[in-house]
Amino acid sequence: MGRPKKVSVPIPTKPIDEIIAPIPIPWNEVVKEMLSRPIKIQESISEGQSVLVNARIHAWKMALHWLIRWEWHPKHKIPGKRSIAEGYIPKGRFLQELFRLCERCHAFQSAAPDIIIPYPHAAYWFGIVFWEHIIYEVQSAIKPSKKREPKGPKKEVVLQERRELSRKYRDFQNPLPDDSVMESTHKLYKLALRLAESSDAFKKNYWDKFIEAWEAETKQLDTPAFGRLFVEDGKAYMQASGPGRGKMYVALPPLLKSELENSNLLSIYSKAFSD
Repeated sequence: MGRPKKVSVPIPTKPIDEIIAPIPIPWNEVVKEMLSRPIKIQESISEGQSVLVNARIHAWKMALHWLIRWEWHPKHKIPGKRSIAEGYIPKGRFLQELFRLCERCHAFQSAAPDIIIPYPHAAYWFGIVFWEHIIYEVQSAIKPSKKREPKGPKKEVVLQERRELSRKYRDFQNPLPDDSVMESTHKLYKLALRLAESSDAFKKNYWDKFIEAWEAETKQLDTPAFGRLFVEDGKAYMQASGPGRGKMYVALPPLLKSELENSNLLSIYSKAFSD
């Protein structure tokens, strides 16, 4: 049996107000909401699904901590052990490129007047895009696609899907349909693609950087060090990679279990993601 991979759990950080103090208005309030807003689930989920939900939320919030360090506060302390925290750098870079796209696209929205951008500022837009990504991933953990096996997609399937998205990005295709529930992200891609096709500078400095960050995270996933977390018979397991691989049971910490059981946000997305 292969050596099981360690699974990180959320580690308490310093008070939110202290974290956002160096961040300028209006980004500070948006980041505060992003770090503190609870995910509420109004449906029965298994212990294993709860573990998977928590892991996905935790990954995005760790990415946000890296964004805080890179954009506003170089001395910001990333929660947890350094070796584990550094594993979230690729996702942090991807989030940073989403951040940069929101900033630039909001500033140049007049270049595409037919694309209605209803957000008062880039920070508000970015905050919604952030939560759309979390909600999509959480809902897919609760209600996996019928095209995938019940316990979750194998790593090879995930990598194939991510590479297909890379192809669409490079071919100037919006991977989200016009009626996507990820409406804010759809608008971001639509405007970014328009700007990338009309401006070599935007393509080089923003769109290509976004693709590079996406592909760097894909590359990280395609390594033996990155084990697969999946649900089987209501329990969560970490699947090791490589020869002699085995699986390790992953329990949900009691505090997180209590938090996830008191819920109600995701129910409004259940129908949209049930197909």
